[in-house]
Amino acid sequence: GRGTMGLAVGDIDVKGHLDDWAYGYLVEEVSGERSRQSLQFFDRHGQAIHKIYRTEATDTKVWDALVCRYLDPQATRPELTARTSPNSVDVDALRKDWAELKDVHHFHAMLKRNQVDRLTALELVGESWVRPLIAAPEGAGCPLERLLEQVRDSECPVMVFVGNPGMVQIYTGTVTRLLRTGPWMNVLDKGFSLHADTHHITRWFVVRRPSADGVVTS
Repeated sequence: GRGTMGLAVGDIDVKGHLDDWAYGYLVEEVSGERSRQSLQFFDRHGQAIHKIYRTEATDTKVWDALVCRYLDPQATRPELTARTSPNSVDVDALRKDWAELKDVHHFHAMLKRNQVDRLTALELVGESWVRPLIAAPEGAGCPLERLLEQVRDSECPVMVFVGNPGMVQIYTGTVTRLLRTGPWMNVLDKGFSLHADTHHITRWFVVRRPSADGVVTS
């Protein structure tokens, strides 16, 4: 980790935005004669960020030492932060900075420099870079479902970012086994599981960002 960013690279890359981590718990679940422990982390609003489970391969001495080191019954609750007011954003400056991006990894810094949150920036920057999508009626599919079907059928490798304010998980590769179960759109591949409650997603966008290697579309 460096500063307030933690990074782990593996089959699924993980980035932790530690400024948004507020509460951590040691959780023990007991079922019959079996029990399992996990470290579970939440943001300041009580939303889940990440879980780490103790397994048979875990070094128990290191696990116990880690828990003892950070066990702390005290916690504080910072005030909620509101979204940026559109009227406070210099839209021309935002569009100029957006068009001059050379690396998508500079996007967060660009938003911070313009003092705007991501969603408000998507709403303001204009259709040269961002195009809203109209989602299909409930039960008739959604943009994510149609996209995953096209990715599966074409065997096109993609990068999938699943994030909350305190954690981003990144999968790179293809998808094969898709399953829709009620509101949930699922990927059930051996090396990648995705569970998205698409009925709770109300806004969809096609987002284009320039880079030194060409435009990156998500």
